[in-house]
Amino acid sequence: MNRICKVLIAALFIFALGLDGRALAEVGQQNWSHVAEIQAEGTSKYKAIFLDGTVYEQALPDLGDLRIIDGQGQFVPYYIRQGYAAEQQNTVTYPTSLISTIQELGDTLIDFRIHPIKVDEDIAGNKLVFMLPRCEFLKHVELYGGYDGFQWQWVKRDYLYRVKELEKNEIVLDNVKKFSYYRLRILDNAENITLMPSQLVRNVSNIQWQRYLQSTELPFELKTNNNTTVVTLQNSQHLRIKQINLDVEENFQRKFEVSADSQLIAVKPAELYKLKFQNVDIVNTTINFGDRAAMASPIQLKIYNRDDRPLTIHKVVVAYFVDKLVFTDTGSPPYRLLWGNDKAVKPVYELALQAKYIEDEPQDVGTFGLAETASKKGLPIPQVQLFNFVVAVISIGLVLLLARKLQDKQ
Repeated sequence: MNRICKVLIAALFIFALGLDGRALAEVGQQNWSHVAEIQAEGTSKYKAIFLDGTVYEQALPDLGDLRIIDGQGQFVPYYIRQGYAAEQQNTVTYPTSLISTIQELGDTLIDFRIHPIKVDEDIAGNKLVFMLPRCEFLKHVELYGGYDGFQWQWVKRDYLYRVKELEKNEIVLDNVKKFSYYRLRILDNAENITLMPSQLVRNVSNIQWQRYLQSTELPFELKTNNNTTVVTLQNSQHLRIKQINLDVEENFQRKFEVSADSQLIAVKPAELYKLKFQNVDIVNTTINFGDRAAMASPIQLKIYNRDDRPLTIHKVVVAYFVDKLVFTDTGSPPYRLLWGNDKAVKPVYELALQAKYIEDEPQDVGTFGLAETASKKGLPIPQVQLFNFVVAVISIGLVLLLARKLQDKQ
């Protein structure tokens, strides 16, 4: 084969591959390690699924290898919505003023008013904050709300306290309330403790967070040395952990430190406690990372026991951020999600440009079926990729045939 033929073959080979290099690189389901069927019922145009730990463990860190394929073998455009990134600090604070304080049958009644920020706007809040006295106390309270300061509606029963370094100075309402007046009844207040209302807060972001959180139990190891217990959490799925909750039955009060990638994480309060008695119920067994996420594996929690015996931890449950994947129902089910391809390039779909508007549209939220090995699933090859693959094979065959004929003539 002369030099001209070799150059011709190489040129045509490159041309054939260049028809769609990226598609050809991805042709065949063997390029993806895992697949799961998407089960989404409903008639909405848009479908949504929340990714789980299995996907995070085996997909690329930037999720660039995710693909949705329909029953016809076509890639389906999608966009990913990160709930924790979309969360906004939307906090509104309303000032309060004291109306009266009344003693009644051993209880103390404190009436106060909420002042609107603007005259023409309704009051709407989901948390009341109080100024606590300096002395140690724990008081059970009842909260009532009203619109005129005379007629009251039951809101909830709660408690406020200051015990050594621990305190609870707020009452979180079950939902947003629009009362202009509140009455706080301090039960059995022989000590005449005064709990002055400070402000009413509406924190919308707390509600938005919940839509993008899931929880799971993580495996862990316990080792105690020199009055320090080290809890090692295995986060093999690289979950973006927001909270760690310890399941401990006994009463305790311990300082702690938490670290990931050998770096300490600042957490407040840096103390875990559980004080459950007949008239006392003070519990904080949750470590909250706020808007940050701990993705390392392992994550280490050091609990300082002083001279007390180590805690018996039954299980560790974490809450972690998840991503929502949204795609258009093309009318060609079943839909499947592919992931686990280190050679895949993150796709760019125009659907992502419309995400702001699609989020206001109805969405059917689906679930994943059982994750399987993609090579065993026998998925259809996307038609665009199949076409390019066939063209490439034919082109190469023609080049080889032409080269052979040229060689025979020589």
